[in-house]
Amino acid sequence: MTESHIQDVIHRFVWTARKAEELGADGVEIDAAHGYLISQFLSPLSNRRTDRWGGSLENRARLLFEVVRAVRSAMSSKFGVGVKINSADYQRGGFGPDDLTWVATRLNDVGLDLIEISGGSHESPAMTGTHSKQRKSTRDREAYFLEVARKLKEVTTIPLMVTGGIRSKKTAEQVVSSGDKLIVGIGTAIGLMPDPVERWKKGEDPSPHTATSWVLSGKLTSAGQIACVQYNLHRTALGRSTWIGVWPLLAIIVFLLNENSQAKAYRKWAHALKTSKVHRQAHSNPQLLREPGFQLIPSRLAILGLIPLHRSNSVVLFIGTGIPGLEQPSCRDELLYALSPVIDQGLGVVEQEGEGVDFWAEA
Repeated sequence: MTESHIQDVIHRFVWTARKAEELGADGVEIDAAHGYLISQFLSPLSNRRTDRWGGSLENRARLLFEVVRAVRSAMSSKFGVGVKINSADYQRGGFGPDDLTWVATRLNDVGLDLIEISGGSHESPAMTGTHSKQRKSTRDREAYFLEVARKLKEVTTIPLMVTGGIRSKKTAEQVVSSGDKLIVGIGTAIGLMPDPVERWKKGEDPSPHTATSWVLSGKLTSAGQIACVQYNLHRTALGRSTWIGVWPLLAIIVFLLNENSQAKAYRKWAHALKTSKVHRQAHSNPQLLREPGFQLIPSRLAILGLIPLHRSNSVVLFIGTGIPGLEQPSCRDELLYALSPVIDQGLGVVEQEGEGVDFWAEA
């Protein structure tokens, strides 16, 4: 990644947080765990850069700090900002407990409202309790990362969320009683059963957990657990009852079928963009891209089949008519995101005409 790519990533985090607040969310959590981008920067195993974004832990943590500061400064004081971070990567040479302590200590001064403690990645799935390097006692109990949180609360002033396999009222109460800065985080259990907390309040004691698979093993065990949760979240979204005991292998098959269907729909949409009149004109007259004074911000707009036209001191970006899908809110949001650097700096406006097919920004 170049310096400009990294700055674009930071901007995307800010844009997403703003969109979340506009839509009524109370806060966002910046994911710096599980092998995703910020986690990769934190890990000396994956981050081999030699510039200011790599090498020392201070440099490797720079992206996390920059994202947190940018998001926090862009949001209202009432909007919550949290970070999810690994206790360890569970990979030799990766991000470890000492690294976590150093990072958490320095996060004290950036205005965070929450740190969520997790661990592992999809290659080393400690967050699902299925990683071989975890002790059996850890895998068998709930709240896998409680001991880490107990130690970390001594060096941080930020509330800590403990996650990892919590599914019973007894364990939730154990976490809360471990310190006034510890919060219970429940993911899988709520994915399987939308209302366990409400049932606990009523005196019930459900403890939802995924079914055991006699077919899947190793890393596929973790994949099966995740697929079971996704299966039930999808059913909940459709207003259907959940199937807590869904077979992990079946859940994986359903997930793959859904992914394949969505990929086909995307390819069809992308093909329509490529074959549109606008896209053909842009390719047939590349000189349009070289007009003096023209700047495409950012370059990802090109995938939407945009034609840039230089007109005196103006920059006009067109999406042609007749492209399927552009009337969808998700596509409009994609365009608005792409144009947000222009809009935020007061350099241009975005207008919509007709049925949401033609968009342009003019500076």
